[in-house]
Amino acid sequence: MYDGKSFTQFTVKEGLSNDNIYSIIEDKNKNIWIATYSNGVMKLKINSFTYFIQLEEIGKGKVNTIIEDKKGNIWFGYMGRV
Repeated sequence: MYDGKSFTQFTVKEGLSNDNIYSIIEDKNKNIWIATYSNGVMKLKINSFTYFIQLEEIGKGKVNTIIEDKKGNIWFGYMGRV
C-alpha cells in the first residue's frame, strides 16, 4: 500500500490469509479486494482484513482474477471445480 509518502507491505503477520497474491483491485468504494493463493478472497477495509470467500465454501481451486463492472458489481474468475 502506498500512502503518498511510503509503502506498507502486508503479510500473514498483519492478517492476510496468504503471502501469495493472484489479483488485487480497489473498488469504487475504496475497498481493496485480494485473491490469495489457495485461500480465497479477502477484503481490506480500514486496515483490517476479512474473508469474503473462503475456498472451502465454493470447492477445490483458486480465485485468480477480480474485476469490478460499470455498475459496481465485483466479479471473480475461478479456476477449479465446484
